[in-house]
Amino acid sequence: MTGLDRWLSQATRHLSKDSVAQVRTEIQEHYESEREVALGDAKAANSQYRRVLLTSTETGIPREANWEARAVCSRPWLRWLFLAMPVTALCAAATLFLSGGIAMAQTLLVGGIGIGLISRRHSCLSSLHRAGGFSAA
Repeated sequence: MTGLDRWLSQATRHLSKDSVAQVRTEIQEHYESEREVALGDAKAANSQYRRVLLTSTETGIPREANWEARAVCSRPWLRWLFLAMPVTALCAAATLFLSGGIAMAQTLLVGGIGIGLISRRHSCLSSLHRAGGFSAA
């Protein structure tokens, strides 16, 4: 029994069935119109809620990020591989540039920078540098 039903039961106590039906109809209509005024359009409210609250799709994003972090950060050899790949690509680009393979050197340079930026976004990879596990020398 809802709060409105309890209120109606109390308000219509000792009235005839016809009178109870009349009061119930009037109050129900008044209740519905006031609810729409107080709450507004449900579609507009949904749109506003989706702007400021997580949607059902967005709730999966942290789980995906956690999986990615566990997959990469839990394997030390994979962390070092992600750190070594951009360094290797940049060294190969420099070697190719000096030997005349400019087109391939450009590709490796862009690839090395891209891999470096991607691997940098992983907190476990960037924490290696802060913890002293990786030195630039």
